[in-house]
Formats: sequence, C-alpha cells, structure tokens
Amino acid sequence: MGREYIYHSLVVFMLVSLTIKINSSQETVEPCPASLPCKCVGNTINCYNNDLTTISDFSFHANQDTFHTLDYSLNIVTNIDIKAFVTLDISTLLLNWNNISYIHPWGFKGLERSLKYLDLSHNNLKTLPDAIALLINIVSLQVHGNPIDGSIGKLGDDNHQDDGFIDSVMYSLGKNITTFSFGHVDALRHWPYTLRHFQQLRNLKVIGLNMEFMHLKSFYGFDKTIKSLSIEEANLIRIPEEIEHLSYLEELHINRNTYSLGDELLGEHTFTGLNATLKTLSLSFDNLTEIPETLKYLKHLQNLSFEGNDLEFLTEHSMEILSHTNISYLSFKHCQLKRIPSSIPLVERLNELDLSFNRLVTIENRDLQNMANLEVLRLNDNPLKYIADGEMIGLYSLYYLNLTNTLLINVPKAIHNLISLEILDIENVPIDCTCELSWLKRWIIWYDVNVEFYGECETVDQSLQSYVHDRLLRCPDLVEQDVG
Repeated sequence: MGREYIYHSLVVFMLVSLTIKINSSQETVEPCPASLPCKCVGNTINCYNNDLTTISDFSFHANQDTFHTLDYSLNIVTNIDIKAFVTLDISTLLLNWNNISYIHPWGFKGLERSLKYLDLSHNNLKTLPDAIALLINIVSLQVHGNPIDGSIGKLGDDNHQDDGFIDSVMYSLGKNITTFSFGHVDALRHWPYTLRHFQQLRNLKVIGLNMEFMHLKSFYGFDKTIKSLSIEEANLIRIPEEIEHLSYLEELHINRNTYSLGDELLGEHTFTGLNATLKTLSLSFDNLTEIPETLKYLKHLQNLSFEGNDLEFLTEHSMEILSHTNISYLSFKHCQLKRIPSSIPLVERLNELDLSFNRLVTIENRDLQNMANLEVLRLNDNPLKYIADGEMIGLYSLYYLNLTNTLLINVPKAIHNLISLEILDIENVPIDCTCELSWLKRWIIWYDVNVEFYGECETVDQSLQSYVHDRLLRCPDLVEQDVG
C-alpha cells in the first residue's frame, strides 16, 4: 500500500508540475502585435508579399527581446508617415520591393536607437531620406534599385552640386555604417561625392552604374577600411585603377558589366596592388573570352569565378596564369566550354571545380586526372554522353561528383577510380538499371567504399541507391561469387 501511495503521489506531483510549466510558458509568450494578413514567425513579424498599401497599426509595444525583424518587403507601400513604427523596438526592417517615394523626416520614430539593419532597395526614392539620419546605431543600409543620382559636378571639388545622397544624411551615417549598397542602371550617372563620410565602411555594393569611367578618388575616405567591393550591372570600359589602392580588400565582385569590350575591362596591372589581401574574385558575365594576364599577381587568391563568360577554348597558358595563385575554388559555369582544359592540374591546390552548364559532350582520357586535392566536381547540366573508363585517375580526394541533367544512360565506370567518393549525384539521368551494373556492387564491396547514389532507375521503379545496394545482389554473377 505504501508503494502505491508514493507512486500515486509522484504521478500527481508530476502532472501538477507539468500544468504549471505549460501555464507559465503560455503566459511568457508575447502575442503577435500585428493583425492579419501579417503573422509572427519566431523573432519575425512577417507581412511579406500581401499587397499592403500602408504600414499596419501595431497593437502594442513589441519588445526587441521577442521580435527582432519586421519584414514588409514585396508590398505596394508608397509613403511612410510619422506613426509607422512608433510601437516597435526592432533591429532589422525590410521595406525592399515596395513603391516608396516619400518617408516623413520622423518616419522611423521609435526606432532611433534599436534599428541596425535597414533594407530600402528597389523602391522609388530619388534622394536619401532625412529620417535615416536619426538612426544613430544603424550599421547596414541598402538603397540599390532606387533612382538616386550621385554628385553633379567634379568629384573632389568643394563647390560640387549636392545630389541625392544628401551630405548631412551621409555624414550622420558615416559614424557607424559598415555595409552600404546603392545604384540604379539608369539613374546613377554620377558617383556620390558624399561617400567620403563613410570612414567605417567594410562592405560596399554598387548595383547599376551608368558610367564608363570612375574617378580616381571614388573610394576616398574608406580606402583603408573596405574589405568587400561589388560593382554589378555597370557600363564601365575599364576597372578603375584606384581599386589597387584598397589595401585591405579581401573580396572583389565585378559582375554583369554590360559594356561590349570585355577583355579590355582589365588592364595588365589592374590587381597588382591587391596581391597581399585579395582572396575572392568574381568576374561573371563580363564578356571575357580569355583568362586575364593580371590574375597572376594575386598570389593569395582562393576563390575565382568566371561564370557566364564566353571561354569556349582555354589554352594551357590560361591555366599557367592561375597556377601562380592559391585557388581552391574555380568556376567555369555557363562558359560555353566544349572541352575540359587538360592543363587544369596545373592549379595544384584546387578543391572545388564547377564545369556545369557548358557544352561538354565527352570526357576523354587525361581530361580530368591527377588533381590530388580536388574534393568537389560539378559536371551537371552538360549534354554529356560519354566518360572514358580510364578517366578520373589521380582524383584521390574527390568525395562529391555531380552528373545531374546529363545525357548519360549508364553509371560511368570511371568512378571506380574515385577511392574517396561519398556522393554520386545523378538525378534526372535515365540510368539503365540491369545486372550489367554488377561491377558497381563489386567495387563497393571489394574496396569498402560507402557511396550514396542520388537518382532513379529508368528501367525499373526503384531508386538507384536501393537498386545498387539491394537488388544487384540477386544478379547471377554476384550470387555465384557470393559477394554479399
């Protein structure tokens, strides 16, 4: 009886404790301050993509400990009034992809101290709003996609005309701002002189630049602090020489340059000053037809992308240029390649190679060999029909191979040379699953490899993974050898 009593008491105690915890947790959960169609998900008040024309009335003061972000992107808001955010205490505000053309000078009232990240990109602002100057702790501001023009006058001239990047606002931002994006493919015809106030700037992104040249003092004021620079959708004839004076630059992205000169975008010594710091370089969709000679100066370069250029044929000299660098990631995605450069092994430290979305039909012997450090290889989305059995010798570290969306009909026997293979991604490939794949099972067992196959059989209703590891064991030659 004593044991039953103790057991009963213990159960009652646990149920009461559980009830108290549930009630306590319900009491501490703060209700969502926004009405439908907005919802609260985790730390975010989500009003995304609801065709809203005004900022909702928030029912009470939303504590920053509970809600960090208000996502009001992809709506049709045109104006921000003085009462829009007075009951909020958030650190991140997303207003991108609206049609905002006016923000009241006190439009961010209530957020003066809490707001750190503000996204106003892709709106209809023609000047930087005065309200932003009151955000004393803001560190990240995005205004690209707004028709804001820069300084109309000679850069560096104190008598220049004021522009859409208002001097007083930029001066206030300059105390804390570390990340800034601006630009418009039509409206930005003059570089903002007032950028000189951003003396803490680390990351600068220019998206849309309707200029052929940039002034040598374009980066004055933050040339010793900036670490990441992106210039996209520009009409530049040449990369400005001033870039080589950005002595702490680690990332440089020059993408989608629309000027037709392509290879003339880069001078012979464009990157000579970045040798000690630059680690990531993207030259995507820039109308290049060859590997720029100037890259040989970038001894510490680790990541390089040529995506979207017309590099139909790559010479041995091209790879010799890259052999002087420290590249571990290299992308030739969307480059119209018909053959794999046989001299790629010259890039000795290569860990990841992306050859996807090209025009590769066959991979012959010695096309992909002797890259001892290569771990990831992407050959997906090529009209690839044939891989030689003796290919991929010397890829001792390769653990991921992507062959999705190719025209292969069999698992290539060349993979038996990949002793470290862990994943073969061969989705959307019509694999003929028959007992002719017995070699694959023998290879797996004899060499004790553990490979995951992503893909489906064309001839049977079964995944390739299941077919290889289960059904192949019933094939006559494997049964006779008692491989299982």
